[in-house]
Amino acid sequence: MHDDYEAEPNIELHIARPVVKRDGNLFHAKNPRRLQFMLDQLLYEIKIHERCILTRGCLLGRSPLERHLDEILVRTIIFWTANRYTRSAFPDAFNERLNSAERQKKTIESLLKRDGDLVTGIYLRVDPQGEIGQEERYRVILRLTARTKVMEDPDSATKAIELTELLRKQFARIDGVEIESYELVSEADFSLDDLRETPRWDYDYLSYRACTPDNAAPAEA
Repeated sequence: MHDDYEAEPNIELHIARPVVKRDGNLFHAKNPRRLQFMLDQLLYEIKIHERCILTRGCLLGRSPLERHLDEILVRTIIFWTANRYTRSAFPDAFNERLNSAERQKKTIESLLKRDGDLVTGIYLRVDPQGEIGQEERYRVILRLTARTKVMEDPDSATKAIELTELLRKQFARIDGVEIESYELVSEADFSLDDLRETPRWDYDYLSYRACTPDNAAPAEA
């Protein structure tokens, strides 16, 4: 931030509120409208529509709370804020096929609410990348990423692998979608080339089109 108040007179703030209900789909910036995170063993949530801009002068003479946000959390909040404007675009026909699969859509939401905090991202390589007719199929490469500490912990890794398999099954049951390959990978092994070729996907593509997004179906094996 610039030292000159005239050159940069405003600051952008998020309001973090303590919450009780944990939702795995809201961790690691997977949802563009809501973000949950742990801080000092408490669960917090921020909402993008509550973001506000204030003049920097309002902070003069005030001391910050004695809270420390680690570097990973700071980067996550920055990425989540920017993702509002930079999120990937998928073909409308592909989105509509996912959106029309009501049972699979609700099951995916249920799975992510339960165990979504184990994975940091869901990535889809969709071929073709344009619009196609109803008689054709989209071929999809599915990748889930997890932090190294999750992959190195046997219990967490097992749960994350199970989540990957369950999500694969749900995507494979959607008409007009074919899963060519799927894998859970460590963030350490997910390259910039992978990121360019396999865009990030978030459940928001479906959940905010649903009439009753909170009435999720139970996860099925």
